[in-house]
Amino acid sequence: MNTYRNIPSIIISVILLLLPFTGYPQETEKEAIDSARTTMIDDIKQAFLKPADSVRIYSWTVSKLGEITRIPFDTAAINYASKTLVDSRSVAMGYLGNLGSPAENKIFFGRPEREDFIFADGYWPYLQKPDQFHFMNTKVPYANITYNNGGEKGHNAEQFKGAMSMNFGKKFNIGFDFDYIYGRGMYESQSTKDINLAIYSSYISDKYDLNVLYYNTNFLNYENGGIKDDRYITDKEAIQEGGQNIPSYNIPTLFIDTWNHIKGNRFYFTHKYNVGFYQTAPGQEAASDPKKEFVPVTSFIHTFDFRSNNRRFLSHDKNIDTIYGSHHLPVDSGYVVNDRMSYWSLRNTVGIALREGFKKWAKFGLTVYADFDYRHFTLADTTMNGTLTEKIYKEFSTKIGGELAKRQGSLLTYRANAELGLTGVDLGEFKLTGEIGTKFPLWGKDISIKGKAHLLNLVPAFFERHNHSTFYWWDNNFAKTKRIYFGGELNFPYTRTKLTAGVENITNYVFFNKEGVSEQHDGNIQVFAAQLNQNFKAGILNWENEIAYQKSSSPNALPLPEFSAYSNLYIIFKIAKVLTIQPGIDVRYQTSYYAPYYDAATQQFRMQDEVKIGNFPLLNVYLNAHLKYTRFFVMGYNIGSLLFQTNYFSLAHYPLDPFYIRFGLSWNFYN
Repeated sequence: MNTYRNIPSIIISVILLLLPFTGYPQETEKEAIDSARTTMIDDIKQAFLKPADSVRIYSWTVSKLGEITRIPFDTAAINYASKTLVDSRSVAMGYLGNLGSPAENKIFFGRPEREDFIFADGYWPYLQKPDQFHFMNTKVPYANITYNNGGEKGHNAEQFKGAMSMNFGKKFNIGFDFDYIYGRGMYESQSTKDINLAIYSSYISDKYDLNVLYYNTNFLNYENGGIKDDRYITDKEAIQEGGQNIPSYNIPTLFIDTWNHIKGNRFYFTHKYNVGFYQTAPGQEAASDPKKEFVPVTSFIHTFDFRSNNRRFLSHDKNIDTIYGSHHLPVDSGYVVNDRMSYWSLRNTVGIALREGFKKWAKFGLTVYADFDYRHFTLADTTMNGTLTEKIYKEFSTKIGGELAKRQGSLLTYRANAELGLTGVDLGEFKLTGEIGTKFPLWGKDISIKGKAHLLNLVPAFFERHNHSTFYWWDNNFAKTKRIYFGGELNFPYTRTKLTAGVENITNYVFFNKEGVSEQHDGNIQVFAAQLNQNFKAGILNWENEIAYQKSSSPNALPLPEFSAYSNLYIIFKIAKVLTIQPGIDVRYQTSYYAPYYDAATQQFRMQDEVKIGNFPLLNVYLNAHLKYTRFFVMGYNIGSLLFQTNYFSLAHYPLDPFYIRFGLSWNFYN
């Protein structure tokens, strides 16, 4: 028991030791509510009134309009090994091979919306945006330690994660998350060092809600531009002298002594004051001392969001000129490419909401809000005589919006949000999004149906419009990008089946062409996608499957693998009724296509038509185990690279890691 009490202090000590290095260059659905009067705050209160061995942790996300959505806390006893891989973020992922490196979702409808600071977009698998962050309320102090490791000694990738959360009373919580990745790299000049630190707090009461988040990010990537000759992977016998097997870390790469370093800070808080009344709780009418519940009628909302990012692209490799050519900025006598750019923004959102369910006739909630955003960008520039200087861009935006939503009940739920830019650079920009869902019972299980749609008219991201650097220079006057999407989802729990499909038309799509330059597609692009999740179970045998089909009408600007699949076959059983064992094998596959090439100088995924990648199985064998509060695993990653000659590239010229052994441990503490 004393060990448990010491865990929080141990985690804090580790973080304090690691923090000095950060400066170096280096839907889920909300549960249906039986009564329209029941609110999220009531759920929190009830959780704390339950016995000590019942609900321990309450977790949620919160939108910029202060809307709290409850999510389940991750204590899953299965598939832990797979979840530690970058590949697990989608049925098809593209990345540089190493843990912690930039990545792109190859399933188009799974890609996050572009940010103004596009250089950090590739790190989305390792980040949580404020509206995705998991806040907590804990009945007892909670801590977690997670450690994963894999790869040959000296070229392995390690990840250490720590978390702690504790309450001071029933309403106030404070906690932190820490994520440290050090990937030495299975290929030359490929190492990564990523540090994420989140400190958060919440105060939830009848009349006042507050959620606060500070997020610090630090990503350092050693860049190699990919391998020089793909035959080291695709035709080893032809290129390796005397049939000698060359280790992956001895395969020549495009360049060395080159780094990308991104640092970021974000301070975010959203709070809400509720006006309403107290009334006798349902079922308490006959009680001598009936309990009272608070019924919110109107909420006043304010959200503050400050973010800052800066990027440095540094290279001492003179051979990099043979890749990128002429310079747009002067290079010093020691030949150092040293590109710098930065960004910060300050956003305030204020709103007022009429709450759903305060009376029987109030079947929906209505929110109106205004958004004020100031953005500041710094890029390199030159004077008339060629001297290096800086250029400042300032942008201001005012938007108004409204949201109509019915979240309570299960027969019918819906949400519609409209947002319009009134002034500044976002003048004329609008977003109209909506979703609708229903459930009905069949064979003892609820079948759910959802529909989604959006109509968007978006200003392209700032760094898609402007970029001043040594090898790339553009100032584009792009038109707004228009996107129209319709889609839906069917979920059949009885047969363990889920089917999703959607179609989108995109006008003025922005992409990075074969030269690595930001370009706007002239015309329309249509994308269709459908995805099937089908799971089977027979006794201890389980078979999980995910199949995706997608089609782009313009593969030159938006290439996509047409067919992708994931299959996971395993058995699961218990030993001595407490130890859960899950041995299994999984495989990922996608058809070949002209996958993009990751350009280190822009950190973007640009078009190429030289080589197709895909048409190979990424095969892993694993053993997961779960014992009370502890999860651990061992995995053999990419065993296909041992079994047969294969084309195991993730992106053009960027192969996946060859076979290695991976293991990990995650331990929860409650005390």
